[in-house]
Amino acid sequence: ALENAEVKLREAETKMSEMETANQEALQNSEGKLREAETKISAMEKANQALQNVEDKSRAAETKLSEMEKANQEALHNADVKSRELRAAETKLSEMEKANQEALQNAEGKLREA
Repeated sequence: ALENAEVKLREAETKMSEMETANQEALQNSEGKLREAETKISAMEKANQALQNVEDKSRAAETKLSEMEKANQEALHNADVKSRELRAAETKLSEMEKANQEALQNAEGKLREA
C-alpha cells in the first residue's frame, strides 16, 4: 500500500509539474498576446492622431480658401467699381476735349474776324 501511495504521489507530482509547465507556457503566451495588443493599440492611436491632424489641416485649408474667395470677390467688385469710374472719367475727358475744340474753333473764328 505504501508503494502504491508513493507511485500515486510521484504521478501526482509529475502531473502537477506538467500543469505548472503548461500554466507557465499559457502565461507567456498571454503576455505575448498582451504585448501585441498594446503595440496594435499604440499604432492605432498614432494613426488616429495622424488622421486628426489631417482633418485639422483640411479644415484650416477650407477656412483659408473661403477667406481667399471672399477677398477675390471683394477685389472683383472693387475692380468693377474702378472700371465704371474710369469709363465715366473717359467720357468726361472726351466731353471736355470736344468743348475745348469748339472753344478753340470759336476763338480762331473771332480772331479771323478781328
